[in-house]
Amino acid sequence: MTLTTVRERSGSELVFGLLRTLMIGYQFWGVGSGVQLTELPAALQATGSKVGTALRFLVSEGLICVDEVAGTVRLSDSGARQLLGLTDASTVLVVFPAATWH
Repeated sequence: MTLTTVRERSGSELVFGLLRTLMIGYQFWGVGSGVQLTELPAALQATGSKVGTALRFLVSEGLICVDEVAGTVRLSDSGARQLLGLTDASTVLVVFPAATWH
């Protein structure tokens, strides 16, 4: 019998992984993107409580939007602008360049 140990992810790893996932969704589907909250623990390989802590932090920073009715989370428009270093509030929608497949 083989035992597999999984390293517990740090808070910063969870935040980065969550932002990376949400930025990919935003790139492909824009403001209509959303990741199911129930899928996050498995996707990020973390417990629900750890993911919840990361979500609360990112909401407090204004980087993400959580839709509790739909059960989804997405990158906020202001969060996308902030992550890209765009401070001009007149920018309504951030459009990421098309993905390049290698």
